[in-house]
Amino acid sequence: MEGMRTFLFDIDGVIHNGGTEIPGAARALAALRGSGRQVLFLTNNATKTPEDVVALFASFGAEATPDEVMTSAVAAADYLRAAGQEGRLVGKQVYVVGMRALQNIVASVGDELGTFSTFGGEDDAPKGRADVVQEFNPSLSPPPEDVPPPRSAPTTTSTTTSWRGRRTT
Repeated sequence: MEGMRTFLFDIDGVIHNGGTEIPGAARALAALRGSGRQVLFLTNNATKTPEDVVALFASFGAEATPDEVMTSAVAAADYLRAAGQEGRLVGKQVYVVGMRALQNIVASVGDELGTFSTFGGEDDAPKGRADVVQEFNPSLSPPPEDVPPPRSAPTTTSTTTSWRGRRTT
């Protein structure tokens, strides 16, 4: 461990479980920081913003800053920011399927770049498929109620990015 300078921690189940500190987590993080190590946090949980995570950590004595927290919502926003800067999202709409933290982070990128708009999120939870499709593309023909749901899973892509544009040591 002597040569290790940066430590990446998953959050859920490693630092806390249901908002309760995993015993000794705050003390271990403080010891790593005290020895000059960099500490970063990752989660695939898009329901909380980095600021929410920092506040949760503070509730049990663990220190963190929003810049040290990478959520799946932040990763999605970073991807959309890069795509927007490359001009791939000009005039597009992004439909957010997720909780308010994801919706707000993605919408802030759309506002920042002025290249795309968002809709969806928790506000659309009670809507049916036809309502959502009609809102996304009002001139869709045939109407959404006449189109069956997809039969196979969509193709996905993955990307590799740096830690929020900075090099870790």
